[in-house]
Amino acid sequence: MRVKMTGLEFRRFMDGFGLAILMLGFLVCAVLLVVAVMPLFGVRPTPTPPLAFQGLVLIALGGCLRLLVRIDKRLERRSSDPEANVG
Repeated sequence: MRVKMTGLEFRRFMDGFGLAILMLGFLVCAVLLVVAVMPLFGVRPTPTPPLAFQGLVLIALGGCLRLLVRIDKRLERRSSDPEANVG
């Protein structure tokens, strides 16, 4: 059993984890949007759960994780490129 992770494996894991959190946030906000629109069609919904802030936080957290992975990839590519270090 291997305990260490390479940089590439870690970035893939964090990118996937960030995507999962981002999609979960979108799902929470989509459910709340459907519940908010239900009275327009004459359906009386149950009391709206107060999850809008949590959904937005999940979206922001997932987006930030994915952005950090992309920044890390770009910085690693730039530092390993010999032409970038000359100029």
